[in-house]
This record gives sequence, C-alpha cells and structure tokens, in this order.
Amino acid sequence: MSFGAVLAIQLAGKEPVTSLALLAPAMIPRVSPLQRLALRLRLYRLPWVRQRLGWNADLLDWMDSARGMVGQLKVTIFAAQCEDDERIAPNSLRILQKKAKHRNSRFQLFPSGGHTILASHGEQGLNQSILSFFKNPR
Repeated sequence: MSFGAVLAIQLAGKEPVTSLALLAPAMIPRVSPLQRLALRLRLYRLPWVRQRLGWNADLLDWMDSARGMVGQLKVTIFAAQCEDDERIAPNSLRILQKKAKHRNSRFQLFPSGGHTILASHGEQGLNQSILSFFKNPR
C-alpha cells in the first residue's frame, strides 16, 4: 500500500514474482500544478523546493524509478485507488494501467475513500477482490 507499492515494484524487478497487488500506489504525489512542474523538472533536488513540496527527495526518486520499471514487469497486477486520495494522485493508477504489460492485470478506481483505501472499501468487497485475484491471477 502507498509507498509499499513502489517498493514492491522495485523488488519485482529483481526477484521472481508472479503477481502484485498495489493499493493506493504512490507513483505520483498529489501536488499543485506548480509543484508538478517542479517535479517534472526535477527541481525537488533544491532544498527550498523540497521543503515547499513537503516530500523527501529520495521518495520522489523511488517513485520516478518505479514508474519506469512498471513497463518492464511481466506479471499480473491488481491495483486500486480512490479518486479523492489526498496524498497520491489518481494518475498513479492510470500510469499503471497504461504501462502494465500483462493482459490479465486488473485496476479499480473508487470515487471516494481517501488514502485509507482498505478502511474505506476492504469490507465492502476490496478484500474479496484481492483474494480472488491471487487465487486466480490467470
């Protein structure tokens, strides 16, 4: 979940896995348009920009690296995110959808629920969707 999804992607690039479940995957932080520009230009390396963003530069580097690695993975991916996640941009899920290579990957976007996706949707079916995915990743 969250930055753990970034770590899972990194590890899946080095260790043999058959599938991944990524919840609220921290691929892109939710930031303002000006902050997004600073990220694209990699200005977050400057101390005053990093302080203004409120994100650790190492975390941003790992997110960037994970975005690049997703297209190299040949595993099934289950990913879910809430549109109103206050920490992670919903584009994170869209990037995974676009770059995932395995045709049996599944993606789920909830309109609400915030960053605590399991607390919001686990009991209402997300837990079952994850279990079903692992039982039959195809």
